[in-house]
Amino acid sequence: MPASITGTLRINNSNGVTLSKSTTATNVEIESGNLDLDDKNLTVTNLTITSPSASKTEYSRCGELRKVYTANGSFTFPIGDNTGTLEYSPVTVNAASGT
Repeated sequence: MPASITGTLRINNSNGVTLSKSTTATNVEIESGNLDLDDKNLTVTNLTITSPSASKTEYSRCGELRKVYTANGSFTFPIGDNTGTLEYSPVTVNAASGT
């Protein structure tokens, strides 16, 4: 996996996908399956979840899901953990200002 993806990183694998190295992606689309960050970091500008069944798909052991804000607004991180059972624990962040 490259360090930077300027196109779209699309996840469509019912068995799930594990991030092999830390990367930055302009667009990430999750159609199906889990995205396991393992101990890697994923930095995204746009994150789209296209399938209702994929709404519980982001989880991490130690890696970080990082959001780049291009304007003020809120973003819900579709995250959870897999410490025995996959648990969905979304977090919403509202960026009102900053650099």
